Amino acid sequence: LLLPLAGCPDDPPASGPKDGKGAGTPPVEPVRLTPALIAENNRGVGLMEQYRYDQARRVFAALAKDQSTWLDVKVNLAIAVLNDTQKGAAAVPILEQVVMADPEHAAATYCLGISLFHANRIPAAAIQFRRAVRQDPRDAFATYFMARCLEQEQPAEATTWYQKALGLEPYFQSAHYRC
Repeated sequence: LLLPLAGCPDDPPASGPKDGKGAGTPPVEPVRLTPALIAENNRGVGLMEQYRYDQARRVFAALAKDQSTWLDVKVNLAIAVLNDTQKGAAAVPILEQVVMADPEHAAATYCLGISLFHANRIPAAAIQFRRAVRQDPRDAFATYFMARCLEQEQPAEATTWYQKALGLEPYFQSAHYRC
């Protein structure tokens, strides 16, 4: 299960809440990204692309320890943990920490939904996917997983969500299959 990776361009903006306010938390101190930090993050992303999740996990864990306010590296750590362990529950606390620090962090919201889904915490996953769709209404994958969360209890609404996903991405085969 390889999720989209959050590599860094040469001069990315600092992570954190856009307005300096989290969900009842103090403002996040902006991280000062250096070329060396960015290169190390990108090395971790490269390791994930090679399916070397344990090594990537170690790279991101070290970066997250040294740069505790760098939210994007924590999302990368959570993705590596999820892929390395194949257990959604293992990544949930990391992603909850990011979403608490920055409720509008779209990648963290989506990945938290994925992790909760794989941990079979479907109602909690649905909450995150609804938020992800609100954050990015063009995200066919968040829309698709919202439908997956509704399949058992609300099949008619699930079909509507699958149709929305297909409207966003007409060649989305999984949505075709489930629709």
